[in-house]
Amino acid sequence: MVITKRGTRRFGLESLALLVGSKDWQEAMAAFHAKRPPKWSQ
Repeated sequence: MVITKRGTRRFGLESLALLVGSKDWQEAMAAFHAKRPPKWSQ
């Protein structure tokens, strides 16, 4: 298997797209804006 720059970029973008819609992402952004730790770390 050959790993290319294009392939790694595509993999990273796909992973980020999956994360952005998740509940974990929403909690992380809410915690960031409220300047508090995320609920899962308490």
